[in-house]
Amino acid sequence: MLQQSLRIRVSYIGLALILFYAYDFFYSVIEKGVSNEFIAKVITLLILYTFYLIACLKSPQKVYSAGFIIIIVSALLFFFTYWLYPEYRRAMISMPSWNIWKSVFTFSSGIFACLFFQMFDDPNKLRKYLKYSGYFLFIWSAFRIRTAITRGGFLRSMENGLLSTNTYDMALGYRLLFVSLIFAIEFQKEKKIIRYLYATISISAFIAMTIYGSRTAVLSFFVFWILKVLFCHEASTPKKRIVNIIFILVAFFTIYEVITNEAILLYFYNVISRMGASSRILNTLVSGNIALDKGRSIMWSNALQMILEHPIIGNGIYSDRNEFGIYCHQFVLELFLDFGIIIGTIIIIIFAWSTIKILLKCQNQEWKLMFILFFSMIIIRLNFSSSFWSDTNFWACLIIGSKALRETAKLNISCYRLSGRCY
Repeated sequence: MLQQSLRIRVSYIGLALILFYAYDFFYSVIEKGVSNEFIAKVITLLILYTFYLIACLKSPQKVYSAGFIIIIVSALLFFFTYWLYPEYRRAMISMPSWNIWKSVFTFSSGIFACLFFQMFDDPNKLRKYLKYSGYFLFIWSAFRIRTAITRGGFLRSMENGLLSTNTYDMALGYRLLFVSLIFAIEFQKEKKIIRYLYATISISAFIAMTIYGSRTAVLSFFVFWILKVLFCHEASTPKKRIVNIIFILVAFFTIYEVITNEAILLYFYNVISRMGASSRILNTLVSGNIALDKGRSIMWSNALQMILEHPIIGNGIYSDRNEFGIYCHQFVLELFLDFGIIIGTIIIIIFAWSTIKILLKCQNQEWKLMFILFFSMIIIRLNFSSSFWSDTNFWACLIIGSKALRETAKLNISCYRLSGRCY
């Protein structure tokens, strides 16, 4: 009896997700121990996929074919591109920072998110293990910030493989965005005293994100709250929803007044400077230079010209990397470059239609909340700062969206069988 009461139930599915989504933390710990990046990566991946394999063997009913199909189809698309476009081979294989082994077929990010997120049929369990991942990412972020302060900036690998030092880190900013949002969600749902720990972590992550992250991460934070207030009606009355909307409007008005008030901006700028830190966002607001950099505008103009030259079948996957030395930083342009206008437009329409249906029709508020969480983390980033091939949150969003749509379809079928129509 005592042994049964002390027995801890281990969820290998949950452990696999934590190891995957908080991969940065576990890789960093192992790398510190072995002092070799390649060996650290091999060890971390072996541990990760050992737990994944155990999870598959213990819960074979949780293993769906969708994730494997996505990875196999992606691999075939890259293989055919490699074969049909020999001029892209250097970018795909030899490019220092953005070759396919470092940005697409990493086994620890991007499309491989499909394998881990597809194993969850319960959104509450998914949120639970994402929260655990958040703890590890928060610790990893704290150590990364401390290292950057000591070193005088964040090291960034450029297209040519050389390292540069920056005052901000986009990847760090989005890790902190996730931490801030997932613990804010837990704060709202939890009634015990631990909710104040969640609030502390969420606020701390938001402040760190604002100082050391990118502008798109901060904007994504507000996108999440707008979508949550408008479309997540978790046992809330119409009066409560109206209050929430008014609160959001007041908050945005206050933020607008702060970011347009030079005296307030200078005060925060001086406070952060005295701490020995530097915030790209505050630097941008104080200087009044909030426009996109010219390099990105030129790249988009050139990408558009490439699309017009091959509008039907596109220019092939990785054509932007081959031409610019980096991805084109724009979701629609990247789709048109890779697949052509026709297929690219079909993909965009399906994605947009699915998003609208989930927001308006999905009655499972937990799945909808998880979808909004990941959708808010990609909608701005993909259109200004990232590539869908390497964005883990994009592929996680697709899997979560498919589960939300499946729940909606099940509800519609049940309603039809019961009454001939769905309310």
